[in-house]
Amino acid sequence: MTSPNHFRFKHLQWIFPLLLCIFLVAVWSVLVARKVLQPTIVPSPSQTILAALEFRDTLAADFLATLWEVILGFLITVGLAMVAAIALHVLPRLSQAMYGLLLVLQSVPLFAVAPVLFSVFGSGLGIRLIVIILVAFFPVLVNTAEGLRRIDPELLDLFGSMNATTWQKLMLLEIPSALAMVFAGSKITLTMCVIGAVLAEMLVGDMTGLGYRIKSANAFFRADLVFACIALLSLMSVVLYALLTLSERRFQPWTSREEGR
Repeated sequence: MTSPNHFRFKHLQWIFPLLLCIFLVAVWSVLVARKVLQPTIVPSPSQTILAALEFRDTLAADFLATLWEVILGFLITVGLAMVAAIALHVLPRLSQAMYGLLLVLQSVPLFAVAPVLFSVFGSGLGIRLIVIILVAFFPVLVNTAEGLRRIDPELLDLFGSMNATTWQKLMLLEIPSALAMVFAGSKITLTMCVIGAVLAEMLVGDMTGLGYRIKSANAFFRADLVFACIALLSLMSVVLYALLTLSERRFQPWTSREEGR
């Protein structure tokens, strides 16, 4: 049975961030009103809202385009990273060589290779997904591989005593035990997918998406529109992060029970 104190605590978890956001917006308004921040560079919250209303149809289409890219890129990235992590776990001799290659790929600046990617893959959704994967692949891969290694030795001995096959150990013990690490890496990857989508739209976009809109607004010195796009990206990240947290509790119900103690 849920205690009243736990119920109040669950609500306070949402109230404090909301109050902090309200406080920061109020400080932002005061700084712009007192000319501490120049409105042409940092517009006021009211200017940002007016710009969002002025371009609401365009921003709605851009928001949906970026959201689709983030969701699809996130699912593909997590799927590929889990497959790669399992392969590295099952074939440990390839682990060191593959980690080195993946680290090199992660450290390559996308601004430098974007023209190459564009010339090879062309424009469209595919090239943007490739950029998202390159940006967000590494965290969930490392966390999943680490989770597969951190298995209780006693459980491994138990499965060994029952003559479990490698496949049975993987599916019934190692992957379920690694879920906490998978979700931890996925939360990092989700935020990086948003960054990757914006970067892809700026580099190889098709004149759609919030990333392209930020680039276009900067070119026309519309700081209010830039901030409106940033606000929408922040809203997108918060909602997707909350949905991912709910999914984590769905697949790992024991974590929510442990938090409620």
